[in-house]
Amino acid sequence: MSSSSLGASAILLFALLLGAHLLGDLFARMRQPRVIGEILAGLLVGPSLLGSLWKLQGGAPLLEAVSWLGLLLLMFLSGTEARQLFGRKDRRQVTWLVIFGTGLPFAAAVLLSQGMDLSAIAGARGTRASLVLVLGIAVAVTSIPVISRIFHDLNIMQSRFARLVLGVAVIEDIGLWAVLAIATSLAASDSSAPVWQLLLHVATTLVFFAAGLALVPRLLRPVHQAGWNRIAAVSPPAYLLAILFAYATAAAALGV
Repeated sequence: MSSSSLGASAILLFALLLGAHLLGDLFARMRQPRVIGEILAGLLVGPSLLGSLWKLQGGAPLLEAVSWLGLLLLMFLSGTEARQLFGRKDRRQVTWLVIFGTGLPFAAAVLLSQGMDLSAIAGARGTRASLVLVLGIAVAVTSIPVISRIFHDLNIMQSRFARLVLGVAVIEDIGLWAVLAIATSLAASDSSAPVWQLLLHVATTLVFFAAGLALVPRLLRPVHQAGWNRIAAVSPPAYLLAILFAYATAAAALGV
């Protein structure tokens, strides 16, 4: 990266930080979730508007890297807020909410798309089956990071309402990620690809989620307090970031 591109990148990052804090504070003063103002700042300063000029100066890869890093951190923080979900007394309500809040919209989108001409938005490698699945996901999906930030900003993160909504969102995201694995496999392979490749990709995705939610945290628990773990003792934030990047590396290696 040239010095001029680095300077343009620094200016844009400065504008993003300033805009996010200013608009976030403005929305907080209006008794609205701070994250809405932060998203608006991203739209104004990012590639949608001012960032288009910055792209011409060769700094787009840095903005993309920063955006992915921000998404990873937001997902990580959301996960720490959503650890105490799925209490026994909430299972019945969560089940009904999953059926009507996720299953019904997904099924409706898939059925309604049957009579539509989708060739114009299928893309170069997309098949009708993969596109229909993606449309269903788009209708039914929920943004866990944004929802958790809204609950946190409104100071209702520990309420039963927030617990129910986040519990449903976690369950539906796991299911919809499995459907997305099927859709991407269909789009990435031709019609002659063996079925076992598709099933393997879906199984890998489900195993990754199961291991990440249940197995790995238990395995890491004794490591957190181990005497030889100098990173956790000297710099807990660095230790947490190392775990985060290890998860992301494993996901990328497995194609999740």
